[in-house]
Amino acid sequence: MEETIDVHQLTVSYEKTSALWDINVSIPRGSLVGIIGPNGAGKSTFLKALLGIVSPVSGRVLFFGESFKKAKHRIAYVPQKGSIDWDFPITVFDVVLMGRFGKCRGLKWYTKADKEGARKVLKRLEMETLKDRQINSLSGGQQQRLFLARALLQEGDILLLDEPFAAVDKATEEIIIKLLKHLRDQGKTILVVHHDLNTAPDYFDQALLLNTSLVAYGDVKETLTPDNLSRTYGKRGDLFDEATRLSEEQRAGLLR
Repeated sequence: MEETIDVHQLTVSYEKTSALWDINVSIPRGSLVGIIGPNGAGKSTFLKALLGIVSPVSGRVLFFGESFKKAKHRIAYVPQKGSIDWDFPITVFDVVLMGRFGKCRGLKWYTKADKEGARKVLKRLEMETLKDRQINSLSGGQQQRLFLARALLQEGDILLLDEPFAAVDKATEEIIIKLLKHLRDQGKTILVVHHDLNTAPDYFDQALLLNTSLVAYGDVKETLTPDNLSRTYGKRGDLFDEATRLSEEQRAGLLR
C-alpha cells in the first residue's frame, strides 16, 4: 500500500523541553487516523511539525515521497478554532474562497469555477444559507464547518485537522465525521487530533497514541488497549480510569 506520510526520527523541542521525541511512523493512503493523547502530549505540535509551522530539531517528513515544500499543494490544514481571529471583518463565502488562493494565477482573481466550487462545498456542509454572514456571527459548530469547507476547496489529498469536534453540537459532529469517512473512501488521507475515547473506535480506522513519543499506532481496535492507554495517559488519575473503562467496553463489543 502506498505510504502517504512518512515520518522518520522527528524530534521537536521548545527551548529545553522536548515536545516530540524520535517519532517514526508511516501512514498509508486512504487512512482516517485519530491522534490521541493527554493535554500537552504534542498532538497539535505533531501536525504543525508535519506542515513546517514549527521546525524540528531533527528528522524528516515526506508526503508521497516528497518534501512538504514540493507537496504542499496536496495538503489542507484545519487549525484549532482558538487560533483564528473571529473578529476579522470577512464573510463566510470569502473565507471558503481562500481555499483556492494557492491555485490562482496572475493577479490572484477567483474564477467563476472557484466561486461555484465554494457554493457546492458550503451546501455539502449545510452552510449555504450562511455564505454572506460575517464570521463573528457564527456558532461554534458553524465556525468549525467553515474552516473545514475552506480545506475541502483546496482539494488536497491529505487533510490535517486539529480538534475539529471541540465544542461543537452533535449534529455538526455527525456532519463532519460522515464527510471525513466519505473522503477517506475516495482515497484521501486524514489525520485528526481527537480527545473523546468514547467515539474514537467508531470514528477512526487507525489510532496514533502520542505522549511526546509515539506510544502505539495501528488498527483502532488493536491499539486502544488498556496497556497502551496506560502508557499514554499514565497509571494514575480519573483520566486513565475512564480511558481504560471505555477501551474495555469497546473490546467487549459494548460500544456502538
